[in-house]
Amino acid sequence: MAKAVLEIVVGNLNTLVEKELGLFLDFDKDLERLASLFTTIKATLADAEEQHFSNRTGL
Repeated sequence: MAKAVLEIVVGNLNTLVEKELGLFLDFDKDLERLASLFTTIKATLADAEEQHFSNRTGL
């Protein structure tokens, strides 16, 4: 009987660990995507600022 209970507990813990690990790995991917997005936004803003000043000096 104790063996059956232990198997259930270990099985539930295994499932919980798999779910948590999956969430962590997905979160890590989301952070990478977010960092990439911020890099793109930063480059776009820098380019827009450069074009703005180029257009002002050309007037």
